Amino acid sequence: MTASPAAAAASRGRVLAQPSVLVAFLRRELAPFPGRATATLRIAVACVAVLVLCMTLRVPEAHLAVWVVFKIALEESGETLLAGVVALVALTIGIALARLRWRSSSGARSRSAPRASCSG
Repeated sequence: MTASPAAAAASRGRVLAQPSVLVAFLRRELAPFPGRATATLRIAVACVAVLVLCMTLRVPEAHLAVWVVFKIALEESGETLLAGVVALVALTIGIALARLRWRSSSGARSRSAPRASCSG
């Protein structure tokens, strides 16, 4: 089935009208409101602090740590703090369980971390 030229022109008109709808939506969403500057500053400072810490300690995949700041950052600082503490506790428990599992599976082997073999 082929569309009539009038239907195609109407369809094109709707598509061309979409950018103005998008621009209006973006203006509404990005309009300044009370507390936006404070939240932006809080997120920027947190990102810089995390990035400096990651670069100082030479943590691989530092971009993931900065992404976590965006993921955890919420509108209210109390909620952000609570989410950060919960994430830290969950991460600590996860690492502890992984280490316990690794230690229990190592059996009679040495307790040190496994090393790469040099037998080439």
